[in-house]
Amino acid sequence: MAASKNILQRLKERLAARQTMVDEVEQARLIAQIGASSAELRLEAARALADFPTDAAATALAEAVRDRDVRVREAAARSIRAIAARARVPVTPVMDALQIEPADSPALFPLVAALRALGPGEAAERVVMEKK
Repeated sequence: MAASKNILQRLKERLAARQTMVDEVEQARLIAQIGASSAELRLEAARALADFPTDAAATALAEAVRDRDVRVREAAARSIRAIAARARVPVTPVMDALQIEPADSPALFPLVAALRALGPGEAAERVVMEKK
């Protein structure tokens, strides 16, 4: 019985390692694209970075939640939520973005969901309640 648990554990570790392997060239391209002048390019990058559960992608997305385009902010928040369990996402920029997001913004609730996935969801909900 102990041997089968050990084999199962090793199998899980190998599968987890495969899932976290990323194309670093593509990730670097997308992170650079987050700073593009075109909102469409930034939006595409924010969406695509959901497939890169790395600290570098998380940091880029945490910056993107403060983008001037609401669609980019919304996509970045959704991507943060997608990678929150597997990457270290800086919480403070996400919380700061939530605090300045307009009450009628389509990015508001994705930001709350991202913060819930990161841990401080209760605080995020209080910020939304204060906007009413």
